[in-house]
Amino acid sequence: MVNILISGYYGFDNIGDESILRTLVSSLREHIPDCSLTVLSHNPASTREKYGVEAVDRMSPMAILRAVKKCDMLISGGGSLLQDVTSSKSLHYYLSIIRCAEFFHKKVFIYSQGIGPIDRPGNRRAAAKALKKADGIVVRDERSAALLAEIGVPAERVVITADPVIRMKKTDRAVGETILRRAGVTQDGRPVVGWAIRERNRDSRFVAEVLRSIRWLKETYNAQSVLIPFHYEEDGEVCRHIASQLPDDTAVCLDEKYLSEDMLSIIGCMDLLVGVRLHSLIYAAIMGVPLIGISYDPKCTAFLNSVGLDKLSTRDGYTAEAFETEAARVLANGAEQTACVKRHMDELSRKLDTNEEMICAIMKDEKKTQPSAPRKSEKSGVRTAGAISIVFLLTLFAKLLGVVREMVQANIFGTGVDANLYTASYNSTLYLFTTVCYALCIAAVPILTKEFAADRKRGEKAANN
Repeated sequence: MVNILISGYYGFDNIGDESILRTLVSSLREHIPDCSLTVLSHNPASTREKYGVEAVDRMSPMAILRAVKKCDMLISGGGSLLQDVTSSKSLHYYLSIIRCAEFFHKKVFIYSQGIGPIDRPGNRRAAAKALKKADGIVVRDERSAALLAEIGVPAERVVITADPVIRMKKTDRAVGETILRRAGVTQDGRPVVGWAIRERNRDSRFVAEVLRSIRWLKETYNAQSVLIPFHYEEDGEVCRHIASQLPDDTAVCLDEKYLSEDMLSIIGCMDLLVGVRLHSLIYAAIMGVPLIGISYDPKCTAFLNSVGLDKLSTRDGYTAEAFETEAARVLANGAEQTACVKRHMDELSRKLDTNEEMICAIMKDEKKTQPSAPRKSEKSGVRTAGAISIVFLLTLFAKLLGVVREMVQANIFGTGVDANLYTASYNSTLYLFTTVCYALCIAAVPILTKEFAADRKRGEKAANN
């Protein structure tokens, strides 16, 4: 049994990260049938129910420590975990878990991550120090590999594959059609355009330009737009605001949380997907839907380039005029675009098997390099002798301090009845405590020795209890 601990941005109802976890769990179980999976999650109960894994609170230090000590390998990823754009806190959170695993001599694997941007010099040094000790590093794009080389991680140790979500299988559109019908999408033959935006400021220039674009789609193509919050908490408010500014036959907002498979089906029902969120673009590519990418982060541009496309613009540089030109082109030549994207997606999907191949090789090497029994006993004997010597010297030093204490006490207080009563009352609790400790040690040592002889992990568990 291989115990694997998975660290990432899980349990926050972010469709992209939940999709990563679903494909990661599925792929690990396919390639390593005897694995036991534990996930660090913001919502452990939900994660256990959705994926059939063990889950612990990602913000509980003791729970994390126990999970790390129990695992054979830590998998960090996927997603954009190691970056300091959002904040340095998240970067150091994920690095601290990696360092904890390395401290306990656990295998560490970086799973198809998007690395960076990491701009602060101190953060770069911290990331390089932790990643240089990792047993395997796989990144999802060339930009991430270039950044690692820049901060000092040897290029030969880094493998480039793709985003794990690319592995998701094309799903049936029936579920998506039902959800859209319930949300108010007419489905009467009119074009349906999906908008997966990432914006928190409802009064921003970007939102105003999106409103202009949606109105143009209605006027030009009689299209109905669907606002799709990929991260419900972050995107929901602005999506609802945009829909509220327009008639229902022009735009509707999906106002519920959906599972990743349901969201994939919804995207499959679109005639065009306009995506700011990275995984909305990946979903469109999986489902063969024509897409227009707006980049808020280099990871979006990197994915679009990997499937033979380019971004329309950055989010800050988006204009309705540029969108109109691109939308007219894509709607006219959608089949050509989707054929090109499919060829690239098939190649990227094949690359992703590298992750599991490397994990299997690392765990196989771990078994081979475990020390033989005689050598282990020899090292254990040396450690035991050293520990006994240290305890002996510390005990002797403590006894000498006790003699000095008695001499000082006798010199100051004399040797009368009061001094004898003080000494007797002081020592009574000490003698009681040491007697109980000796009894526990005498009783416990044979039991623990037997447990350690049978199985070291079981012995450690018994000792901790």
